[in-house]
Amino acid sequence: MHFLSLRARLSPTTLGRWLSRMDWRGWAVAEGGIFRMLSFITLKGVGVSMKTPETGFPATVVISFVQMMLGLLWFFARAQLRTHRKKPRGHERLIPDRRSIAAAIGFAFFATVMTVNGVVTFSLGADLSIRTLLTACSIVPGTFLGCFLFKDPFSARQGLGIGIFLLAAWSMVDFPDIEGILALPLWVPLMLISTVASAFNEVLARKMGVKLDAPVSNFLIGGASIVFSFVGLAGWVLLAGKVTLALDGTLLWGSTAVGFITVGLIASKLLSLKGDEVAIGLKQLLMWGSLLMSVTFAGALIYGEPVTVGKIVGIVLFPIAYALTDNKAWGIVRNRLKSF
Repeated sequence: MHFLSLRARLSPTTLGRWLSRMDWRGWAVAEGGIFRMLSFITLKGVGVSMKTPETGFPATVVISFVQMMLGLLWFFARAQLRTHRKKPRGHERLIPDRRSIAAAIGFAFFATVMTVNGVVTFSLGADLSIRTLLTACSIVPGTFLGCFLFKDPFSARQGLGIGIFLLAAWSMVDFPDIEGILALPLWVPLMLISTVASAFNEVLARKMGVKLDAPVSNFLIGGASIVFSFVGLAGWVLLAGKVTLALDGTLLWGSTAVGFITVGLIASKLLSLKGDEVAIGLKQLLMWGSLLMSVTFAGALIYGEPVTVGKIVGIVLFPIAYALTDNKAWGIVRNRLKSF
């Protein structure tokens, strides 16, 4: 009887109802604390297995192909399910308008840069929690890009937030002096490429102002990322004069797993954006905060990464820095402080 009761609670229908009741806060935590965390952990396994940096391009091709095919299957399965239940098919198209396609191509370009760079930095020994904080620091160039492109005002509060971000990053790498900063491993400055690419992705989303359907987004971004990966590999051949691809089972299976995880990541990201405009700032804070804590724990448990005092200080400083730098997050924090 107990087994039947548990089975009923875990049935697809019950799970579907439970998921449908999740608000944007739950999806924000799921995006960061589950899907991004799993993606980073698996991607590190892929990076560790790599023998040459250029192998990051075929790894990204595998990830993108899985993402594209799952998006395609998801789109047609949903259409069939709506037909079976005699519900309206909806207005989503697999190939939407030109503006949406252009946005998807732009997202795919920066996603390809971040994925290839992520695999390469992991192959060079990147630490999960430090890498995550550096990626979250994309709000810093994003703030300056917003001032330059959208004429956003820049306040002293945001300057203080950026200063605390730098302090958090310095803490994460264990409080090095000037010589220590200059002697940081190569993957640390390389991570700044992902930091800037992530900022440009956010700027592109704001500029284009399009909201893609989850399966359509996975299909288009996955397909375009495949093209960009092959173009990047061709560029590597032209510049380096040779290419050495070391493809083993760990890389192929790990990349396939990341492709599956990416579909869930994009879906949870889109669902978390269903809150109002003000809530988006808090959504980012919840997502990055849950991700930073989960990868620190997972990195120590799975890869034996040290949990230092500097990392703990960085994790504590992060939400303060983010709330001060992001105007939408600050609006929520300020209103909460006034209510006390």
